[in-house]
Amino acid sequence: MLVTTNSNLRSRTAAPTPGRGLQGIAERVEVLGGRLLHYGVDDGGATFRVTVTLPWR
Repeated sequence: MLVTTNSNLRSRTAAPTPGRGLQGIAERVEVLGGRLLHYGVDDGGATFRVTVTLPWR
């Protein structure tokens, strides 16, 4: 699964909300038996990508 968001990541000023963000994604993926493989910024900071594997059930 690949999740991509295109937004101006440089303008974020709000503090992270608990249970959301990368930690929340990693926790949910682990509960489903998957793994968080990669995350990071591409396109000069315009795109943030998250790649996870999930088991086929």
